[in-house]
Amino acid sequence: MSGRPQKTKTEKTGGSVYVDLDYEYDKPSAAGTDGELISKRFDRTATPNQTVTVFDRDSYDRLEQAKTTPVAGGPPTARYDYTYDPNGNMLSAIALGAPTGTYYGYDPQNRLCVTANPQRRPVRQVRSRSPTTPTATS
Repeated sequence: MSGRPQKTKTEKTGGSVYVDLDYEYDKPSAAGTDGELISKRFDRTATPNQTVTVFDRDSYDRLEQAKTTPVAGGPPTARYDYTYDPNGNMLSAIALGAPTGTYYGYDPQNRLCVTANPQRRPVRQVRSRSPTTPTATS
């Protein structure tokens, strides 16, 4: 094992569970140690609706999608898709089935300048630089 957390559990006063998460990692090494990135998170807190979140990554190990489904099966209860520009900057984080999400703009030095809502209205100006306009990608 790599020493990375395999389980996180927090109990409230009185013993009821507040947080109960198990983790799996990607790319186990030849030595049998875990990879560097979380590939799955099991949430055992919400009984009986326990969930598993799977984190899909692209060939550059950037998060492409995070999808949460019930452990017992069924359709996703949450999904986020992520897009990037050619420089590797995150452009968007979009929620499943809705135009909700966050869009990001960067200056020519690839520094985050602005975050925007789905209507591309700035919601947070990070620094006063000349940002690129956040654009939707599909």
